[in-house]
Amino acid sequence: MKEMVLCEKVSKKLGSYQLKDICFALPKGYVLGVIGRNGTGKTTLLRCLMGVYRLEGNDMGLGEVSIDGIAISKDAKAYKKQYVLVSSASAYLNSYRAKEVGELFGCYYEGFTMERFLKNMERFEVPKKAMIQTLSKGQLVRLQLAFALSVDVKVYIFDEPTGNLDVEFREKFYRLVRELLADGEKTVIYASHLVEELEGLADYILWLHNSDECGEQKFFGTLEELKETYRMLEGTKEVLGEVDSSAIIGGRERENHGEWLVLSEALSEQQRRDARYADLKEIMYYEEKGLVWKDILRRRKVNFRNHPEFLYLKGVLVVTMFLIPRAAWFICLWITLLTVRFNMCEKTQNFMLPISDEEHKKRQWQESLFYSGFYGSILL
Repeated sequence: MKEMVLCEKVSKKLGSYQLKDICFALPKGYVLGVIGRNGTGKTTLLRCLMGVYRLEGNDMGLGEVSIDGIAISKDAKAYKKQYVLVSSASAYLNSYRAKEVGELFGCYYEGFTMERFLKNMERFEVPKKAMIQTLSKGQLVRLQLAFALSVDVKVYIFDEPTGNLDVEFREKFYRLVRELLADGEKTVIYASHLVEELEGLADYILWLHNSDECGEQKFFGTLEELKETYRMLEGTKEVLGEVDSSAIIGGRERENHGEWLVLSEALSEQQRRDARYADLKEIMYYEEKGLVWKDILRRRKVNFRNHPEFLYLKGVLVVTMFLIPRAAWFICLWITLLTVRFNMCEKTQNFMLPISDEEHKKRQWQESLFYSGFYGSILL
């Protein structure tokens, strides 16, 4: 397949944040979904692809982007004629009327006609004579879309376009995206934090994630390849069987039912048959939770009544009672509150914590001392 968009070693540093070594090759006729949490560099990457930001080098050399064989470093003018942008943030001048967008920007694109632009404005119900500054956010997106469909380009870049669209027009927007690809000659790059909308649109996925204040590439490939990597196990915890804990990405456990995202390669044939494919939203949610919470998901039951430190404290307090009679009744109250607090901790379950079991015990111990002392002081 012929590559329409080629991105090689793209890096960009903005203050303390850096987008680092993004590489992908997107064939023509397909939709690339760019996903990632807020702040992972989705918009920064798009601005690099559009030539808004100058690319930076690394140990492997200077980064490069090209559309249909035209590299931005070789011919920036010809490169920028190959794409058009639709974004949630408008770049149009507020002091102009909506229909004047075509007169101002249409001359930079081949195939643009004012007649087609005005027809698209009518189609999308954008008031032609309205000042741009008076348009709502949804109308601004519709105005950009009307212009984008009035020019002949090879790549359409959408940056969070549907956030301000009503539900009815959002469905219409999705149909328009599919229609753009009907001839197999155009390509769409679609960045969104609403991953569920990419489930039915994207052919390829580029996943960005944060690592030490760097936006890095976690995955690039087809949506099918990404979904094939994981399985979702549902039921009681026994369904995990002998699955290696390192293969459990994350999950949620309730009283009688739970679900776990697991690497498919770690499952037996029987477990694969019992499991289901995870959707894109589940994969991203549990993977990102795993990155934040160190992939720890387990039932935590600790018998604090037999905890050595708790028994030691009991002994110290009992001795203190005999040495300081006046404090005896307060110490009794404190021991009671500690016991209640630890019993509450013992019943705690379904934690997803960024700490080890020992650290978890230590924190519960510290919290119990604090709260028992605090509420004991109030009662006094």
